Amino acid sequence: MIKTLFKVLLVFLAVLFIYSPAYANSVPTAAATQPITAVSIPVIQPLPVDDKTPALWLIGRVSLVGGEVSSSQQQLGYAQEQQLPFMMTEAEYQTRISSGYFIRLESPFMEVHARRPYALPSTVVFVAELAREYYDEGCGLLVVKDALRLTSERPSNGSLYSVHPAGMAVDIRTKYIPTECADWLRTYISQKEAEGKVDGTQEWKPEHLHVVVPIEARGPSLQSQTTIASTGAP
Repeated sequence: MIKTLFKVLLVFLAVLFIYSPAYANSVPTAAATQPITAVSIPVIQPLPVDDKTPALWLIGRVSLVGGEVSSSQQQLGYAQEQQLPFMMTEAEYQTRISSGYFIRLESPFMEVHARRPYALPSTVVFVAELAREYYDEGCGLLVVKDALRLTSERPSNGSLYSVHPAGMAVDIRTKYIPTECADWLRTYISQKEAEGKVDGTQEWKPEHLHVVVPIEARGPSLQSQTTIASTGAP
């Protein structure tokens, strides 16, 4: 009887040893090791350069004249080909004014409501002549809503390709003026565009006529058209 109980005890102790925590947590053999599955790492696309920097802007190779949908890119391409600097800081802007690089938009035939009422001389000369002819048409004073602005001052609906920071562009009011005067402005800009003098775009949000003046007159383009409608504000 005692021998039988002793055998049972040995069996019981053996079972306890085999399934003890120490044994259960022992390192498995190589045969029992499961292969490690490779984890797919998603490819992260690099973020673009800050959209306020000129480096992001595309370079166009099309004539400034035309009024195509890519008009803003053409204007930018022209500015970059001419190596025109884009104003990024207040200090740079003030230095350019002091040196006479930019001149003030002023004429007895216009009102300038722009925050920075300066532009390149070629732009100022064109707008002054436009204002005089506009006044002679009996339309009163030409209202310039915007002119030069820093790259950091692009409005929320503005174009990434805007040449306002280069001093080439002005925005002219076509809202709150007589219909015949707005029509006269569009016709005038369209004619000058066909002559290679400007590139004009009718914007609607907000409504204005966006006019870009090259620093040198270009010949008429075979693709020249009237100004186009756009939803943005270059």
